[in-house]
Amino acid sequence: MSCYGLTEREAFMRIHRRSGDSRRPMREVAEEILREVA
Repeated sequence: MSCYGLTEREAFMRIHRRSGDSRRPMREVAEEILREVA
């Protein structure tokens, strides 16, 4: 199942990498990424 044109795995990897870089909560990062790709 893909959401917003990303596979679940791609989305997770992207969120994980970005939250790791910035030390921000994953939820916050996830919402930001979803806004970008929506």
